[in-house]
Amino acid sequence: MREKVNASQEIKQLFERFEAQLSDPAYIELDFLAALIDIFRPKRRSLYYQVDIAPLLIYLEASPDVRFSFSSYVRRVIDHKDFDQLISDTGIISYADFRYEIKKRITEKYLPSQPPKSTLQYVLNQLFYHSQDADWVAVIPNDQLQRLYLICDFNSLYESDVNFKIKEILYGLEVLVQRITGRAMETDVNKMVPEFQNFDSPFIAIMREFSELNDRFLAGNLHFMTSDDLAYKQILVLHKQCENYIDTAFANSHRFGISIKVNQSLLRIRQQLERIKASFLFWLLIKSRKRLIKVLLLLRR
Repeated sequence: MREKVNASQEIKQLFERFEAQLSDPAYIELDFLAALIDIFRPKRRSLYYQVDIAPLLIYLEASPDVRFSFSSYVRRVIDHKDFDQLISDTGIISYADFRYEIKKRITEKYLPSQPPKSTLQYVLNQLFYHSQDADWVAVIPNDQLQRLYLICDFNSLYESDVNFKIKEILYGLEVLVQRITGRAMETDVNKMVPEFQNFDSPFIAIMREFSELNDRFLAGNLHFMTSDDLAYKQILVLHKQCENYIDTAFANSHRFGISIKVNQSLLRIRQQLERIKASFLFWLLIKSRKRLIKVLLLLRR
């Protein structure tokens, strides 16, 4: 209870200190957001599963002018920030050799690489720089996040008049599909699955489907698709075939042997397939509540 009172006081003082900046249409610095996040960042590991942003919600609900200034500021900060690399690269293992990867990770621990300022990744790096930030952010109650979204009157990518966000998702997915197709067709990977050699590659097929879907979205300025869409159903079938391809390759390792390079390639392709499936769901307009719950659980995972 004492921590909630302290958080409420800190939030009030922070907004009062930055009142002029938040009202300035040219203000896009990240110092305010960094200070706001620091209020909720747990000071002890034992508090990582007790994150509560209710004080912020209560303050914004009670102050319409502050709420408008805050939501406008957040829009300015993230507006038209590139995020395709968050889809295509972040969290995906590289093809680098073992020694290079160790050297890279040690170097980045002390001198983290910074993405361009025009990217959403740069914004996230400046705000969530602690190694455990992802842990406490993940336990913020969904209902509080939804309430914050409604209070600030944010627009979803389905409601935006500009197709920028959809184009970023499209490009990130296209890069992933191109990468997995090229790597899966390499000889050292392909020989691990002789069972598939007399059939058309599911990777080439899914690349064609995504290419046609991209053209359809861009030509029609579309923002979403439904689960009844034939293209959606076809891509899910092909995605499952790609997953079976990788599972079969791993299962055949005891027959043909497997090098570190091929093992790393298969692991990377599996990661990329998981990313494609999760990102693909952002296109989907869910009509059924039961199916919506399943999709949200998958994205949360």
